[in-house]
Amino acid sequence: MGIPPDSTREGYALALAILLIVYLLCRFLVRSQFGLALAGLRENEQRIAFFGYKVQHLKAIIFALSGAIAGLAGTLYAFHEGFVWPNMLGVIMSTQVVLYVLFGGAGTLIGAVIGTVVVEAVSFGLSNSYQDIWPIILGILLLLVIMFRPAGLISLVLGERERVGNFGRSQRKGGHGAA
Repeated sequence: MGIPPDSTREGYALALAILLIVYLLCRFLVRSQFGLALAGLRENEQRIAFFGYKVQHLKAIIFALSGAIAGLAGTLYAFHEGFVWPNMLGVIMSTQVVLYVLFGGAGTLIGAVIGTVVVEAVSFGLSNSYQDIWPIILGILLLLVIMFRPAGLISLVLGERERVGNFGRSQRKGGHGAA
């Protein structure tokens, strides 16, 4: 039937295993030809269409894939909580997801994971110590990170080239292409 609700260690291990599988799948897709087409789509939709890609098909595929991942996450959340209700979805949950990505680093796969782990760990610690004002402290912390590290916490470890890549830009420092 599944993992009993009281065995949290197994539930967290299952969630971690699914996170790892989804992360590796997304990393594979991003680094494939499909990922390059998506990066091109992000930069210049008309140019990708000119190269012969079916832009609407690419958008439909990535929309379906992101919906499947969101559905899997929702399933795990419902399994963890035991019950979900429509009021859970809304501005607060949507804002929380955006903050995770901004805090960890937009434009990266691992940035969202890092942002989620750090924000949830800090929230848990602050909510135990400062029951009344912990959301304000967390908001100030998030503002400081976004002000001083606009690329998120991942920018402490990776530079822009490693995060974004160079996508056809010259490898030389002078910017001249190979002859």
